[in-house]
Amino acid sequence: MDIKLTFVNTVEDYHGNVVFFQKNAESFSGEATAWKILKGTNNGWGVPFDFPTGFQVAVQNADGAPTPQLTAELGDKFIVEMDAGSMKLSAAGKASNPKCIEILNDLPNQSITALIYKDEDLLAKLENGAPSQTASFEFNEKLWVGVCGDEFQQGQTMKRETVEAINTELNLFAITSADIVMKKHDSGKSDADVYTFELENVVNK
Repeated sequence: MDIKLTFVNTVEDYHGNVVFFQKNAESFSGEATAWKILKGTNNGWGVPFDFPTGFQVAVQNADGAPTPQLTAELGDKFIVEMDAGSMKLSAAGKASNPKCIEILNDLPNQSITALIYKDEDLLAKLENGAPSQTASFEFNEKLWVGVCGDEFQQGQTMKRETVEAINTELNLFAITSADIVMKKHDSGKSDADVYTFELENVVNK
């Protein structure tokens, strides 16, 4: 089921970018992937987007493009192996942890990057997964949001210092739809505005 969200910018003098991301609770390293970036968010904008509860998975090695995406839910396990000379990702039953999505590298001599997508946009990745290793992803219904510049693009990894500077966490548990409203508050410093993001017009399940 998709959670219907609408981003609303109420700040008259902010026309920059806003980033949304999640954190992999199973192996959070301090970095995160920019899941969605809304560019040039003008005052009064209402930008709708979906936050699906499901995922897609894929893998890639150093030599090629990602495998086709497969639909996934928390508690699913996948395996990547060689099939007729090609790398193949397939479902492999239930994960050892029902809160996680697991991807086992069963290739004989290749490392992989495990990829997780939400709404078909890259949400997270785990690199350098050696043969016989399992990549684990755990996500809850929490979404981080903050302002950003042009130093990274959607789908790219954000550095630790960028992630640490974004401290607005929105809990979407048991929500069907909501507005994410951006506001500005005077920080008391001439060179530092404080932007906040709040859930409004919330419809619960």
